[in-house]
Amino acid sequence: HQLLIQNLPVAYVTNLASLMPHSAAAGAAPLTASIANASVRLQSYYGRTRALSGPSDGLEFWDRWFGPDRRAVPTQIPPEAAAAMRFFFGRLEQKTGRPVVAKNNNLMASAHLVAEVLPTARFVCLRRDPVYLGQSLLKARKDIHGTSDISYGIDDLASAPNMPVDAVEDVCRQVRFYDELQQRQAARLGRDRFIVIGYEDLCRDPAAVVKRLGHDILGLTSDVRPIAPLSASRTRNLDNDEFRRLAERIGSQGDARTALPPGR
Repeated sequence: HQLLIQNLPVAYVTNLASLMPHSAAAGAAPLTASIANASVRLQSYYGRTRALSGPSDGLEFWDRWFGPDRRAVPTQIPPEAAAAMRFFFGRLEQKTGRPVVAKNNNLMASAHLVAEVLPTARFVCLRRDPVYLGQSLLKARKDIHGTSDISYGIDDLASAPNMPVDAVEDVCRQVRFYDELQQRQAARLGRDRFIVIGYEDLCRDPAAVVKRLGHDILGLTSDVRPIAPLSASRTRNLDNDEFRRLAERIGSQGDARTALPPGR
């Protein structure tokens, strides 16, 4: 999200807009800081950035369109919410003269619904090594909820176990659910509209990924400025036994991308 904003001529929702969601949704407040694109930093804390001009994940707006339960999978976008979504993004694009980049993790489950509301929208999904995705989800549970028993992010709540839960087993279930969602969206929308990018590939050569997306989505033909490789996070935040169990459990699910990491 921030990498694309930093390197492509796009508009984006700012923290200022998220502080005034009612005014921003009505088009009455500044919604973007597009002239500050190059100064956008890549650091964030679960989507939160610094400065009023910094990019926002716009959860205040997505909650209006998808509903307030951020873990639930939307089954529809009501007509009134669809009209509000079209107005919001249309107004932002009209005001800035730029295509809009927006972020929401829920799109992995609802991209096909948004695609009907916004016919020109394209979707970019990052696919991460499932072991480290699982570790990240476990950490997020503890950071956000203070316990690993409650899932973080969109989830198949119908298949969620009753309390108490085995957090490692539950996260593996959630990782498997994410993989299924991604495959469904790619099948529904096609891989030219639901574009899957490997997280490790992005970190290895961010300039190539940005150039590809700029060309394929925005029709840009010029080169992007040089972008240094990014550090792919492979830090272990779990104790050795928990990490090994996570890796072995995800490996047993048949994911060809995953082997038990070194350092056993």
